[in-house]
This record gives sequence, C-alpha cells and structure tokens, in this order.
Amino acid sequence: MQLGKVRINRYLLALCAGVVAACSVGAVSAATLGTIEPPPLGVSTQVVASCQTVSALTFTWGSSTFSTSAGTGSAPAFTVNEVSIGNVESDATGCRGRTYSIVVGDAAGIPLASESGAMANGSTTLVTFGTAFDVGQAKNLTLSVYG
Repeated sequence: MQLGKVRINRYLLALCAGVVAACSVGAVSAATLGTIEPPPLGVSTQVVASCQTVSALTFTWGSSTFSTSAGTGSAPAFTVNEVSIGNVESDATGCRGRTYSIVVGDAAGIPLASESGAMANGSTTLVTFGTAFDVGQAKNLTLSVYG
C-alpha cells in the first residue's frame, strides 16, 4: 500500500509543478507585453499649406454680435460668422485663386461651422460662414487649400 501512495504523490507533485510552471510563464509573458492602447486622438489642428512658401497665413475673426440664445444650452453668447485669412502669398506657387475648405471646431473637434470657396486674388480672403457660432466654443480652425 505504501508504494501506491508514493506513486500517487509523485503524479500529484508532477501535476502541481506543471500547473505552477504554466501559470508562471503566462504571468511573465503578460507582464512583458504591457498594456496595449490605441494612440490618443488629437483635437487641435494645424495649417499645412504647400502653397505658402515664405510666411504663415494669419486668421482674424470678424466683429462679434451678442445673441441672447446662441450659446451652449441656448444661453446668451457672443457670436461671429466671419474670418479673414491674411498674408496669402501671390507668387506662382502661392495660395491665391486656389480652392479652400475651412472648418471651425469646438474643443472636442466637433464642427461649429464650415465653408469652402476660392482664395481671393488679393492678400486677404474673407470667409463668411452660413451660420454664426459661439465665439467661446471655437477652439480649432482647420484650413485645407488645394487645387
């Protein structure tokens, strides 16, 4: 009877050692992988225009108007519906006359207003949005120039 007990203990010991070894390898592998997360999404925007070779474009908001219900939750707010794009270069590779698309977004990147058209042949392009938006909510301005 003693021999049978020893044989069972050896099998049990071998089984336990195998389970411990398998768990250890799994834990070490998981620890070395670390946490895999997707890259964060950015909400800020930056103008990149190959048609501007010497100087950066400038942006100037139009005059604001007080509205009693245009803010968040229909609260009073100052609104604007224009932006001037200035410092537009006029050389052969300049942005003048090219097509633009402009989007004003809030801090989360949600569009508040957008417009498209052709860059003026002067050094300044005035963009009038179809909808006025809360100046306090405007945090991002994205301009694409193409064509």
